[in-house]
Amino acid sequence: MSIAVAVPEAPRGSYREMWLITLGHSLTHWYPATFYLILPIIGKELGLSYSQIGLIMTCQYIAGAVANIPGGVLVDTVGRKGVLMAVSLFWVGFPYLLMGFTHSYLMLLGCVALVGFGNSLWHPTAIPTLARRFPERKGLVLSLHGMG
Repeated sequence: MSIAVAVPEAPRGSYREMWLITLGHSLTHWYPATFYLILPIIGKELGLSYSQIGLIMTCQYIAGAVANIPGGVLVDTVGRKGVLMAVSLFWVGFPYLLMGFTHSYLMLLGCVALVGFGNSLWHPTAIPTLARRFPERKGLVLSLHGMG
């Protein structure tokens, strides 16, 4: 004997928010991923050693790790998750613009640290937003978000 459980259908237009958040999530990963492609060029332009080039990405990930808990506390305190997601995207993208104008290794490290900080704000804002917006479809929307 099987029991059918009716899952309420979400209104057709309600998935727009989920797709926008998923797109934003993909951008938070796409920017840093494409940055790997230009690291050899940056290293050559600035005359960096392989260790210095490796430290660039290490700095980004350390900054993101350090900022994770304060970022989560900030999200819980502020509560305006839509605004914080926009800030996160800006904070990930704008430092790359600044990198285009720098000729200093230390400035480059500062910019990638800002990228790490921006990335640390995305998940604490997006995941609760999706879970609250789609309480009956959490697994689906979080899986789709994870693909972004």
